[in-house]
Amino acid sequence: VARYEKPHKPDKKLLLALGRRLRFLRERQKLTIEQLSAAADINFKYLQRCETGRSNPSISILFAIAGGLEIRPEKIITGIKKS
Repeated sequence: VARYEKPHKPDKKLLLALGRRLRFLRERQKLTIEQLSAAADINFKYLQRCETGRSNPSISILFAIAGGLEIRPEKIITGIKKS
C-alpha cells in the first residue's frame, strides 16, 4: 500500500539567499542577466527568477551558471548566507 507523502516545499529564505548569491557573483563580474544566461545557455527569464528566489534551480542549472561565471560550482553554495 502506497503512503501519501507531502510534497516538498522549498525553503523560501534559502531560495532568496541563493538568489542574492547568484546576483552578487554575476554583478561582481559586471555581467548582465542576458550575458550570463547566454554564457550558461539558460533562459534569461529563468535566471531572473532564480536571482529573485522565485525558482528552485536544479543542480545542473547551478553547474551551468557556474560555468557561465567561470567559477567552481561550490563557490555558489559556500557563499550563501541564509538570514
